[in-house]
Amino acid sequence: MSGLKGDRKPKRKFKPPSIGTRELVRALTHYGAEEKKGRGKGSHALYERMVSGRRCVAPVPRDSDLARGTIDAIRRQLKLTHDDGVSDVDFYGHA
Repeated sequence: MSGLKGDRKPKRKFKPPSIGTRELVRALTHYGAEEKKGRGKGSHALYERMVSGRRCVAPVPRDSDLARGTIDAIRRQLKLTHDDGVSDVDFYGHA
């Protein structure tokens, strides 16, 4: 009987690893983001990436540990999400 809930195995969702600022910066530079020297304030650096002729900018904290929500927000601002063609597996593989 197809169409019932129990017919399929549940897909395993990718759970991204916890990464620090150094790994995040490595992944961002892999996808073409550059740090804008002299921009940003104290505890943050400003990263910029050109996408389809438009400039995307995001502040990146210089803390050692980053929360998952902070990483997601930075990826959204720099157009590095799954909707933009960068899967979680690919992004975190370059971290």
